[in-house]
Amino acid sequence: MDKRFNLQATVIFLILSAIFIAQAGFAQPSDSLIITVKVIDSAPQGTIAINNGNPYTKSSSVTLNLSASDAESEVTQMQFSNDNQRWSEPETYAATKTWVLASDEGIKTVYVKFKDAAGNWSFVFSNTIILDTAPPQISITSPLDNAVIRPR
Repeated sequence: MDKRFNLQATVIFLILSAIFIAQAGFAQPSDSLIITVKVIDSAPQGTIAINNGNPYTKSSSVTLNLSASDAESEVTQMQFSNDNQRWSEPETYAATKTWVLASDEGIKTVYVKFKDAAGNWSFVFSNTIILDTAPPQISITSPLDNAVIRPR
């Protein structure tokens, strides 16, 4: 929703409320009414770590460690993505989240954005981890089969 529309709707509501109060006799024509409107337009700031900052994981299911704050409002929601294009549904902000990485091996990036109570979405924050699910393959080339090894 457009912030300008929110502000206009709020101001219209306040003016109509003031007119109602005056017409209902709760205020005299000589009374003054002061309307203060606070515009909250700062976006939340945040961070994301994957599996407490470990560089590798052997499982596609990871724990996201999140931190977000806003100078003028509280952080209320968050969304996630593996590709910065398709986003999860907004959900209540929390400090941790279980998340499933894309299944192919290699470097994985997880993206997050946060929303404050005023409706402002943050910029996108991201972090990476290497998904390595294949166990190491060991090949012994020496000594050859049935070889006898003698100490020197």
